[in-house]
Amino acid sequence: MILLTFSTGRRLDFVHHSGVFFLQTLLWILCATVCGTEQYFNVEVWLQKYGYLPPTDPRMSVLRSAETMQSALAAMQQFYGINMTGKVGRNTIDWMKKPRCGVPDQTRGSSKFHIRRKRYAL
Repeated sequence: MILLTFSTGRRLDFVHHSGVFFLQTLLWILCATVCGTEQYFNVEVWLQKYGYLPPTDPRMSVLRSAETMQSALAAMQQFYGINMTGKVGRNTIDWMKKPRCGVPDQTRGSSKFHIRRKRYAL
């Protein structure tokens, strides 16, 4: 950096910034190869998407209890015929990552008490 100076003694800022950018890019590539290419998988979002957990209110930042997550995982494992442990294991994650059409396994409100009743008579 000493060789890259103007006659006034100031450093070339763009050379400094490009060096920082190069190091950040190199670090990102290094982390991607070392850490693997497997993306982060959110079990709670999957369970909510396919009907095992009720949707959360986005205005509230409430964490789900361990019992709720465990019962949702056990219901999912029972539905797929996996060993029901209620815990996230490699086999459970593999089943969750399989391709799907997007239709929920569990539908909330499917019991006879939640069906809309007729309000007229013929």
